[in-house]
Amino acid sequence: MQQVTEASKKHSLSLSDRTALAVTGVEDVLGFDEAVITCRTTLGELIIEGSSLHIQSFSAEKGELAVEGKLSALYYDEGREKGGALRRLFRK
Repeated sequence: MQQVTEASKKHSLSLSDRTALAVTGVEDVLGFDEAVITCRTTLGELIIEGSSLHIQSFSAEKGELAVEGKLSALYYDEGREKGGALRRLFRK
């Protein structure tokens, strides 16, 4: 059984020169390509936009994500419903 530490629950962002991003409190990486990385954090879904993006490292156990590339936007998607894409497809 995986033990969740208090440190892995805490969420923070550290951006350096718009080319390196360190994120804590990451629960999962939902999708990624060179233009967009979407991840679920303890405080909601985080969308990272830019160009030439790549995930340098990700540890689900520690809740840490490191991203490199040219970052142009970081925002939280507050509008998504829990349950994912399938739930949205089959909603009445």
